[in-house]
Amino acid sequence: MMGPRAWRVGAFLALGFVGLVLGLPDGQHSRVQGWGVRPLSGGAVDVADVPQTESASVPAGSVLNHKNVCKLYLGANNETTVYLCGSAHALASSEELARRVVQEVKPDAVFLELCDERSDVLAPAPTDERLAEATLIGALKLRRATPEYRELPILQYLAVYYQARVARKMGVQLGAEFRGAFEESCAQKSLVVLFDRKFSITAQRLKDGLTRWEKLRLFMELMVNIFRLPSEEELAVLLRDGDALNDMLNKVGERYPHIKEVVIDERDRYMLYKLREFAEGAKCVVAIVGAGHIPGMMRLWSEDVAPDEVIGMSQSSEHRSKTLPICYVLNAR
Repeated sequence: MMGPRAWRVGAFLALGFVGLVLGLPDGQHSRVQGWGVRPLSGGAVDVADVPQTESASVPAGSVLNHKNVCKLYLGANNETTVYLCGSAHALASSEELARRVVQEVKPDAVFLELCDERSDVLAPAPTDERLAEATLIGALKLRRATPEYRELPILQYLAVYYQARVARKMGVQLGAEFRGAFEESCAQKSLVVLFDRKFSITAQRLKDGLTRWEKLRLFMELMVNIFRLPSEEELAVLLRDGDALNDMLNKVGERYPHIKEVVIDERDRYMLYKLREFAEGAKCVVAIVGAGHIPGMMRLWSEDVAPDEVIGMSQSSEHRSKTLPICYVLNAR
């Protein structure tokens, strides 16, 4: 059984994934000012109009020597260099790391662990301090008294409440590393590709596979742990110690195997397939993903992921498409 500390961190990461996206109302997409989300339907990213990166040795003291940055290669002749950058979604240090990697590498393209449904992470609304300071009872009262909160379904509202609490405690909003990488990519004139599976599909596949008892148990445990946020030091341990991260993921998998399969394992394979598919033709790319995805993507790096497998992972009880899903690229207007 997971210890209280390990489960607190695991629950935080699970809530972090939900909190990033459940606050997004159905059908709402990017509000990033001056930018549009357009589909990238197949083949490789078009790097003809972006600076090409020359290979060079990594100097001592470079951010590329950071333990959470992995240098890998794609292509028959290793012609594409890939920097996988692992992050914790609520640490200011992760935002700094993502910015520095993009600044130093000057990549042709930057891949973010987002989809079009989660692109609002790049332009978040200011934190409501009333909500951040409220108890659960106070937050429910605030919902009744605030018209825009009353319009949200209760689970979406609780996700917004969770986001506000995290932002207040950690001093940074969830997903800051994606915004940092996005801003630096704009400055470097790099393409920005959102290469994660659609959240609505992940959520439905998660729902399809959980029993009623598992849903109830998960809801109760997450409600308890929403008031026991881990410290920044506890989160930093996961980034410093790969064994601690693997241990935590394995323990979550033992307790909720379906959750780990859908939220972590399937998305590892999905994002790896998309990265291989769309990074072809670039000399150098950066991929910013949660630290929990690094072990799986590294383990799978030399394995083939079949198109049929990706199509299967892109279906649920409400999504029956039999074609390969597309990625999305952010372009200046």
